[in-house]
Amino acid sequence: MVLSEIIKILDTLFRKELAFEGDNCGFLIGTVHKDVKKILIALDATDEVIDEAIKMKAGLLLVHHPLIYEPLKNITSQEKIQSKILKLIENGIAVYAAHTNYDMMPGGLNQLFAEKIGLKDIGLLEPVHSKDNPENEFAGAGIGRVGNLASEKTLKDFFEELKKRLDLESFQWLSDNHASDIKRTIKRVAVISGGANSSAGYLSSPGFLSDAGGKAADAVIVGELKYSNAIKIAESGIIVIAVGHAESEKLAIDGMSEMIKNFLENNNNINNDIDILKSKSGYLPWRYYFE
Repeated sequence: MVLSEIIKILDTLFRKELAFEGDNCGFLIGTVHKDVKKILIALDATDEVIDEAIKMKAGLLLVHHPLIYEPLKNITSQEKIQSKILKLIENGIAVYAAHTNYDMMPGGLNQLFAEKIGLKDIGLLEPVHSKDNPENEFAGAGIGRVGNLASEKTLKDFFEELKKRLDLESFQWLSDNHASDIKRTIKRVAVISGGANSSAGYLSSPGFLSDAGGKAADAVIVGELKYSNAIKIAESGIIVIAVGHAESEKLAIDGMSEMIKNFLENNNNINNDIDILKSKSGYLPWRYYFE
């Protein structure tokens, strides 16, 4: 399929119009008239992922995090990002990013995150509004998700289940009183994948803390959060759990892959002779050292 046609599909499928202002989503690198036979999906365009794309002869690298965030003054082999761009171009590999739009869209990354940890009755944590008309909410789209566990659990039991569901060895957590809070029971949980700093004010706002049950959530799970922001939330009586940025978003690889495959299978009028490949390296997680 010609890349220009794939770009149109991805723009629609991943709801490009939902992206945060200034977020560099969409088509980033490539020649639009080139024919693409293979798409490799990863969280980041790391060196290992780029080498993987070259080895697989992928024509398009679909990533969650944009390779280009800031304006570039030059493209030389002396700078890391620029050298990656040169390597991709030299090997005929295009790049497309689905970032904050995929985070917030219906059925997107935050929905997957909420389902993965076992939440039920899932709703939007913070709805987003149209840039052209702030009074109009995008149907089903928003920052984060909030829902209920199937049954009330002690925090310690929930921690063990969370490790299994997300395949984690460890994570960070914060509360106003660790000694007593580890014995608390929780039922309602909010999630925000990746960096949750833009929603930190919302999570510690009176509106979030004045839900019918006293708080809109007993615990908030994020990828990462500034310490000062986490303190504000924890001092409000909410457990804060930080599982790691990549660890909270690695679901994007499977999620984006399934979305594209389902779209192609359900649209017989489109030439879908494309291999959708999932990166085996995919992302760079934080490592934790224990003596």
